[in-house]
Amino acid sequence: MTAQSQKPCRTVDRSHVTAEPFISTFEPLLTPGDAARYLKVHPKTVTRLAREDSLPSLRIGKHYRFRQSDLTAWVESGVNSGRQSPSAGAIHDGNSLEIPRRIPQSCSGSKKPDIWVYRWRQLLPDGSRVQRKKNIRSVLQFSTESSAKRAVENLRTEINEVETQVGELRLRDLWGHFQAHELRDPDVDRSPTTIKMYLSNFKLHIVPRWGEMYLSEIKAVEVERWLRAMSLAPSTKAKLKHHLSSVFSHAIRHELYDKLNPIASVRQGSKRVSIPDILTLAEMCRIVAGIDLMIVRTAVLVAAVTGLRRSEIRGLKWSDVDVEKLWLSLHRGRVRNLQTKLKTEASRRGRAHLRRAGRKPRGVAEA
Repeated sequence: MTAQSQKPCRTVDRSHVTAEPFISTFEPLLTPGDAARYLKVHPKTVTRLAREDSLPSLRIGKHYRFRQSDLTAWVESGVNSGRQSPSAGAIHDGNSLEIPRRIPQSCSGSKKPDIWVYRWRQLLPDGSRVQRKKNIRSVLQFSTESSAKRAVENLRTEINEVETQVGELRLRDLWGHFQAHELRDPDVDRSPTTIKMYLSNFKLHIVPRWGEMYLSEIKAVEVERWLRAMSLAPSTKAKLKHHLSSVFSHAIRHELYDKLNPIASVRQGSKRVSIPDILTLAEMCRIVAGIDLMIVRTAVLVAAVTGLRRSEIRGLKWSDVDVEKLWLSLHRGRVRNLQTKLKTEASRRGRAHLRRAGRKPRGVAEA
């Protein structure tokens, strides 16, 4: 037996080699909600397509995640192949479902002429789809396929509009619909100050927080947390809740939302944080004695004697004052130079006043 000879180890000098920095190419993953906003569809539609392997996705446990580059390539492939993808607002599968089909009637033994049938898949509120069809007209009226396709253009628009309302309606869109159909509706009879308050609250608070969210994504618990985190008076928070609830009720009434109003279960009271101080008679006399301008002094005196609101005092006219019966008839209010309605039924019944407060100051003209 001969011993095997061992080759000497060769030492490699790596001092001249510089290590290149590692650059991560990891692309952030999108949730179904993020992917739905990117594709302009409902989140349930994204989940369903991923479950059917129709949309490129990653499965992590029970959850689906997406890469924006994959979604972009998927949309472009659908556009290049002539098919409509959800990002284009389509509700069809892109194949023969878009084309009216000619259905022969002779095979059933009927002597009626052949008809065109339009088929589509309708999106339901839960994200699923069902097969629908509608008979157009006979081939005697539309002899060619192109003429039948032109005839269903209005029907296709109506179908797409229904799906947009059910699956893709955001709060911003609902707010626009509310402004167009209800905010200034004379049958609802909102006062100018109420309309101005709606516009201000939605512009400053509601739309910046909830405008881009789908209606189905707005939950009562999240709205409660949002209200509690705001440094506003309880009465102002209660108005925000009421305005948000009003637009959801509007959506339900117009069949744009088929679930219960989520804002109805939001807990938000309007109770004051602190009890206002009540002035004594001596304090009120000192305040009135220190006012030189007669019209301001009269307004303060009326407020002290009757307890009217500031807007109700500003809306008073001398024709509303019955000096003989010592009675004030209230018909209107005034806020920021806008005439408004009285808040309560008790205000509309009027108030009694003292003779001293009913005397008309000199130099004051009819308002």
